[in-house]
Amino acid sequence: MDHFVVRGISAADAADNLHRELLMHDEKRFQMSLDRQVSADITAAVSLDCSLTSAWLPTSVQTSLIVVMSPLMVVALSVPIWLLLYLGTGEGATDVEPADRLVVHEGSATLAATQSNRRPVAEGEEAPDTLNATAYPTSVAGTGQPLHTPGERFRARAAVIAQKAAAASALQRFGLTVLRRRVLRRLRAAERPPLRSYLLQRLTVTSVCAAFYYYTNITTLMLTFFSCPTVDSPSSSTPYWELGLAQGRYWSADYSSKCYEGYHKWLVLTLGIPGLLLYSLGLPLLTALLLHW
Repeated sequence: MDHFVVRGISAADAADNLHRELLMHDEKRFQMSLDRQVSADITAAVSLDCSLTSAWLPTSVQTSLIVVMSPLMVVALSVPIWLLLYLGTGEGATDVEPADRLVVHEGSATLAATQSNRRPVAEGEEAPDTLNATAYPTSVAGTGQPLHTPGERFRARAAVIAQKAAAASALQRFGLTVLRRRVLRRLRAAERPPLRSYLLQRLTVTSVCAAFYYYTNITTLMLTFFSCPTVDSPSSSTPYWELGLAQGRYWSADYSSKCYEGYHKWLVLTLGIPGLLLYSLGLPLLTALLLHW
């Protein structure tokens, strides 16, 4: 039954890939093929069989344990990520972003430029009013030539007023941006759910996704626990078969492990039978019940 389930899932995946290949553009197909090639190269370069040592456990047993524990590893690695998203890594940053600093710099520079054209205020003298003629330039900038006609003086005053308006607008936009961000931050903090319910919901979704993502690999591995071919089979066509060193049934994933003896027996009892019943058969049945309800 499990064999047909795995075959059905593989066939559905192949049909889905064929459908995507027919509908996708050439650029997208090239990108996906490149991604598959890179992932395959990484898998070949970092192989479990080459990275593990058989000093305390056979390599096949270690690989089986890693494959079975893959969903739990993914869930464990997702916990700090969800915590960082909950706490908000940018909450402790300063309120002034680079774009806001640019606005402040532009507004300050504009105000400084307008102030540089004013006549300096003597000690004991009142500061000139914005409508006073002495508060505006009386000569052409860079040349020192006086502004004779009323039109020239009017245009100079209009330019200074425009610069002041631009500076005030820039600083006002900066203030509104900072205020808006502070308000949004306080609203997010007020609407933040409790940590327990937050992690419960997201870890549940992560666990379901990991369980379905590794379903095919784990089910295939559990089926290999019961794949025990006979290596040196007694046959009349094979002379001196009784002298063979590998008589009996051996695990197809590791021909140095005899079936249902030693580590293989514990794999079958602890992972093979419970895994096929609870995971390979239980997960589709549970999904069907949930969809039915």
